[in-house]
Amino acid sequence: SIIIVGVGVIGKLLLKAYAWYAQMYGYYLKINAFDSDELVEEKLAHEFPELIDERYNGREVFGEAQYDITIHPGVAFGTRQFDEEIKKIKDVTFVFVSMLGDEVNISAALDMRLQFERIGLHPVINAVVNRDKEEFFKDATNYKAQRYEVSFIGDYKELYSYKSIIASDLEAEALSLHTAKYDEEPFWKYEYCYLSSCAASIHAHAKLYCGIFGDARSKEELSEEKIDEIARLEHMRWNAWMRGEGYVYSGSPDPKSRNDLAKMHHDLIPYDELSDSDKDKDVKIVTKN
Repeated sequence: SIIIVGVGVIGKLLLKAYAWYAQMYGYYLKINAFDSDELVEEKLAHEFPELIDERYNGREVFGEAQYDITIHPGVAFGTRQFDEEIKKIKDVTFVFVSMLGDEVNISAALDMRLQFERIGLHPVINAVVNRDKEEFFKDATNYKAQRYEVSFIGDYKELYSYKSIIASDLEAEALSLHTAKYDEEPFWKYEYCYLSSCAASIHAHAKLYCGIFGDARSKEELSEEKIDEIARLEHMRWNAWMRGEGYVYSGSPDPKSRNDLAKMHHDLIPYDELSDSDKDKDVKIVTKN
């Protein structure tokens, strides 16, 4: 159960990333996102229409991405309205603060700790803060030496630098996943192919962390039921990732209906409705060659 405070550039990226990252058997994702902008929900619906569409958001359809995202437009941090809305969310496990600057984010993160202590919750709290201030505040306590336990993760320009993301083991893993299905050239040539494979690789690590099919085995080592199960989960993740990239269903399972200029894809359907060849693509991602 995640709260995002501030749906700007970083908050928006994390909102759509959580949607695919948290696709796991045995888990269910809830996101509550707050922003002072009255039109934030309309803007998100424009950028990725199907991600928060009621046909998919908050529904449990077998073989489909499953999550529950609630946007709170026009609800500004530091107001009574915000505090009252927070109290209604009884099961918060993670809070991410990303607003207009270091001082605002630090103040908001510490205040969020106060608010949750009052209602008997102790979620993990992260806030975006530049590295110099992060070091200063990381062990902050009150006068009774009680730690606020807020993680300041560093500004995104440093945290997500070329060295830490592009020139990393992640890239090699993503390339390996890509070439299990396609030729290598598109991976380097097209951002869509690159980012899609990186997301699949990151999700593989999340499955390992959660103890869910993290050790990709060969098809010969797995039963047909297990292969179907892990391929279904991969398709659930992919559906969430595609919707976060702004794609919508093309209206037909016919591959000819796909139109990438319009971000329309024929495979944005439940797993069981895929063709056998498209199911096999998911199998190739989650099993060793």
